[in-house]
Amino acid sequence: MVAAKPPLIDLQFGEKEALYVAALEKRLSYMAIQEVKYCALLEMLTGEQWETIKTNIDADNLRKIAVTAGQRVFARSLKEAERRVDENIAKANEVTDEPNR
Repeated sequence: MVAAKPPLIDLQFGEKEALYVAALEKRLSYMAIQEVKYCALLEMLTGEQWETIKTNIDADNLRKIAVTAGQRVFARSLKEAERRVDENIAKANEVTDEPNR
C-alpha cells in the first residue's frame, strides 16, 4: 500500500487527524472501485458505454435501464421485463429483522 500525501505540503497532522484522513481516503478509494464495477455491469447488461459517462441516474431512469436490459438480454417482452424488475426492486427493499451483511 502506498501512503498518500496530503495536497498541502506543509500541512501537519496529529495522529488522530492522520487516521481520520486515512479512513476517508480508504472509503473514497472503495467507492471509486465500486463505481467502476457498476459501470462495467451496466455495460454488460446494456451493451452501451458507461465508464466514460458521468451522469446522475435517478431511480426512474435506472429502472428503465434495467427493464430495457432485461428485455434485450433475456429476450423477454416489455411487460415481463417490467414485472421482473419490479419484483427484484420489491425484494431488495423488503424490511426484514436480519441485519445487513
